[in-house]
Amino acid sequence: MFRLIPKDEKYFDLFNQMGTYITDASKLLSQAFTDTRHSSMYAEKIRNLEHQCDELSHSIIAKLNHSFITPIDREDIYGLASSLDDVMDLIETISAHIVLFRIEHATEWSRHMVGLLHKISLELIVAIKKVAAGDSASTNFIEIQRLENEGDILYRQAIGDLFNGTQDTLHILKWKDLYDLLSRTIDKAEDAGDVLETIVLKHS
Repeated sequence: MFRLIPKDEKYFDLFNQMGTYITDASKLLSQAFTDTRHSSMYAEKIRNLEHQCDELSHSIIAKLNHSFITPIDREDIYGLASSLDDVMDLIETISAHIVLFRIEHATEWSRHMVGLLHKISLELIVAIKKVAAGDSASTNFIEIQRLENEGDILYRQAIGDLFNGTQDTLHILKWKDLYDLLSRTIDKAEDAGDVLETIVLKHS
């Protein structure tokens, strides 16, 4: 396994903090789908986390632009920061849509999908810490891939159930949008894992 150099660089501390914000936000999103009566409260908390994550992303890019030497390739630093920021942006979008669509009762599909998202975020933050420490994160990368595959299956099942001919048009439009957003967020979280795994492969 590799060691990040020079040691005074703090990129992975910032990545770890972004991962923490994402994990917290995904947990809040899961609660929003369960406790829909207070969806506005959860959306506000997630919005605050999104702002903090966005500030961290800007800090990473600013640091990158002023660094002559970086511990890993510049494109990988930018790619990981962008991927993590995309995940957080999508979580915030989903929480806003719950409020906008006035969702009163979440579907079982949505609760399962957001649960998978939270599990991926937990695996991702552990992987970030392991990579920063020079430890193997292969089991985490494998689990992230497995969870993403499970998310694909859930998405197809959710869409199939949505178009079974018994739902009204408004219900279909709302939940098709939410399922699409959930699926994209899970995919983006896997993308972040892929960037992190690429970093490991380059330095192994």
